[in-house]
Amino acid sequence: MRGEMMGVTWILCVVLCGLCGSACASGDTHSLYYLYTIQSKSSSEGGYEFSAETLLDDEEIDSYSSISTNTGGIRTPKQEWLRKMKEREWIEGTDKLKYDGQELNQVLESHMKAFRHRESVLDGHTLQWMAGCEGEIHSDGSVSGLNGVNEYTYDGQTLIS
Repeated sequence: MRGEMMGVTWILCVVLCGLCGSACASGDTHSLYYLYTIQSKSSSEGGYEFSAETLLDDEEIDSYSSISTNTGGIRTPKQEWLRKMKEREWIEGTDKLKYDGQELNQVLESHMKAFRHRESVLDGHTLQWMAGCEGEIHSDGSVSGLNGVNEYTYDGQTLIS
């Protein structure tokens, strides 16, 4: 998963340019970050409590929570322009978040086992993952990736950055 995510970090800069669209001017710097949190203390059948946020230029544009419904989670747009996304693209993005939650569920279980932490409501543990980048848009429309981030923390301790 780690190798796959390193490539994703730089792809985010291309996505970033698409999200900014014509509103972006030459020389503008923008950021896009995905923040994931999974907690063992709220475990239920089939997985732990998983949530995600997407930030564009430090503003939340959507959120996801695995415990919002019995259907495996719900994604909520936080910006009006995001509500206009094509339904197929919205569903694909939501499915990707569900998949990421399942993957992080396995990573959390692996870390709990490695650190010999008990799995119980009283002994909750947290895994967080942040991936994203800043990008600068040039006059020819090209984008330069700046300051890519791909960081994992477990119970507040940085594991990989």
